[in-house]
Amino acid sequence: MRTNGLIALALLALHGACDAQLDVFTVGIDDVPADQGAAPDAAEDAGRPSELLAHEPFGGEGDLNAASSGFGFTSDWRRQRESPGYERVLEGGLSFPGVRSTAAALRGGPAGVASWRLLDLDRFPDGFVIPTGSPPQPSLAGPGRELWLGALLRRDEPDDGTGFGWGRLNSISAGGFSAMALVVDDEWRLVVGSGDGEERTAIAATLGRTYFLVIRTSFDEEQLLAELFVDPPTDGEEPGPAAAVAATSAPGRFFDRVLFAPATGVHAGPAMTLDEVRIGTSFRSVTGR
Repeated sequence: MRTNGLIALALLALHGACDAQLDVFTVGIDDVPADQGAAPDAAEDAGRPSELLAHEPFGGEGDLNAASSGFGFTSDWRRQRESPGYERVLEGGLSFPGVRSTAAALRGGPAGVASWRLLDLDRFPDGFVIPTGSPPQPSLAGPGRELWLGALLRRDEPDDGTGFGWGRLNSISAGGFSAMALVVDDEWRLVVGSGDGEERTAIAATLGRTYFLVIRTSFDEEQLLAELFVDPPTDGEEPGPAAAVAATSAPGRFFDRVLFAPATGVHAGPAMTLDEVRIGTSFRSVTGR
């Protein structure tokens, strides 16, 4: 497998959907509920689609490490090692036709520094969370269930490795993932199981362009099946054909967090801008509609 410096994070993008005459939704930072790791508030939940389980809009400003915004998580953001990290900015948020977005965003920091945030597994419907390992720990891998992960991502430097995805159970490293959308040789690729499989999309990862990346993950008793969609149309209940499909078996199929890192090379400025990370049980839920 060719992994020109894997670095990870998972979700999908934009490639030609701008001609689709779709609405762009924008809301203010004050409209995004803060989480701080507390139990979900019933009043806040009442205004959200039931299929939307977690949302990170990167509200606020300053260093990402130990920061939290949005809902659906049980930890703040953590990074693999201490070093200058990612910066939350109140202006410069990304947008894509048909995806609800805020004015804030995240600017990617140094190469090789993975960041991750634990999901609140208590929010997931029955059957999604199963015990795994010894001693048993809860993990997202329920047979017959399907999860969606979506995000807006712009590549700002020419290094490989920019991307994001599902972080493996108990892993905090850039390579510890279950399914990731990332840049390899200037192209979007889907990589699963920390390198068990890699599939090309033949879709260029153009510098300075905002992509809407979506990963659909389904499970059976033996494996995780991941599908990557790059800039899918947002006006329907389904995203259309996947750009890439790959599968992995245990232990790579068990995960409990979102994970990302910006690039593998040394660069003068931020390697990527990331925005609107959403997890849900339907395609529509990760668009924010």
